[in-house]
Amino acid sequence: MKPYKELTKNELLTVKAALEEEYKAMEAKGLKLNMARGKPGFTQLDLCVPMLDIINSASDMRTVLGNDTRNYGDLDGIGEIRHLMAAMMDVKKDNVLVCGNSSLNIMYDTVSRSFTHGVNGSEPWYKLEKVKFLCPVPGYDRHFKITETSA
Repeated sequence: MKPYKELTKNELLTVKAALEEEYKAMEAKGLKLNMARGKPGFTQLDLCVPMLDIINSASDMRTVLGNDTRNYGDLDGIGEIRHLMAAMMDVKKDNVLVCGNSSLNIMYDTVSRSFTHGVNGSEPWYKLEKVKFLCPVPGYDRHFKITETSA
């Protein structure tokens, strides 16, 4: 198919009519999709329910080093979790950070630091004329909103 800008008015109207029919067919399926956020389904959430019963008020919350995991912990995360994740990713424990459970916070901090300090010794983004980067998480609306924040 030719690019839209090369189509005549009648060809554009034909394409529009075909797309409207395709849209109506999809709409008729009655799907209820929420693409705004990556909310897991009930089945996915139910997978973790047994884990919620493992830890209770009688559980020892200290790490091997004696740190209480109910507190802030270390800046790079709980050592045992870093060790587990390092083994799963086949990397050194020193190359693993364990953050909170919010990808949005991690993404915001990463973009913010990149803007003010650069990445791996490169120029800070605010000094560059144009910046492009790949977002390694699903492109939820809130992740993209981070890049639209203005000074």
